[in-house]
Amino acid sequence: RLTEQQHGKDGLHMAECLTELGQCESGRGKVEAAVEALERALDIFEAKTGRDSDEVVATLRLLAGACQEGGDLERAVGYYERALQIREGQVGGKSDDFGSLLADLGNLHSLLGRFGPAIETLQQAVMRLESARDERLGSALDSLGSTYFQFGRFEDAVQCVRKARKIWTSTPNSEQELKANDDLLRDVAGYLSEQQLAAFGIDPSMVGAPARGAPARRRRRTPWDLPAGAADTP
Repeated sequence: RLTEQQHGKDGLHMAECLTELGQCESGRGKVEAAVEALERALDIFEAKTGRDSDEVVATLRLLAGACQEGGDLERAVGYYERALQIREGQVGGKSDDFGSLLADLGNLHSLLGRFGPAIETLQQAVMRLESARDERLGSALDSLGSTYFQFGRFEDAVQCVRKARKIWTSTPNSEQELKANDDLLRDVAGYLSEQQLAAFGIDPSMVGAPARGAPARRRRRTPWDLPAGAADTP
């Protein structure tokens, strides 16, 4: 209220305060309050800085994150798509954050079970981040590998995960990322034949063969096991 009195309820300083408030509310788990504050900030930024400004894109990204935290994935997709549309219109999608926006959107599609759009979007993200030598490339490759795995494209998954591993091994303080990468590769390897393991140079022992007398490893349910068309629907 003091900020409104000093700077007006529709000023840029008010928008910045609302942005901070939205982030705080999101951190406290109060998603609706966060979205309300960020939507107010978005309206001000659009009016004061233009509908395609950096401030608008940043706020849309915060809104997408808040909605994702609250489980409203469809709404989050909409915010990411609006941000990407702005960036693509600005410089043909050559901005620094275009690749990471694609990766975030691709991850959401994957969470929604839309593996076709997820793969296409994550492939674009990897290409953008790779050409820009962006530090977020490792995460995008792991995400693409995980999505390939869920869609039953196991050989493609191995290739992505191994590329990501090369990045993590040369990146300081990436122990957690390496551990997650190892776990993902182990999961994928469990679905490869002996010939495929040999072709990729993967040690069969990492798969964890069942103990003597134990039942054979059960395949994890993948989209290939679902009825036709079910893999691309939420």
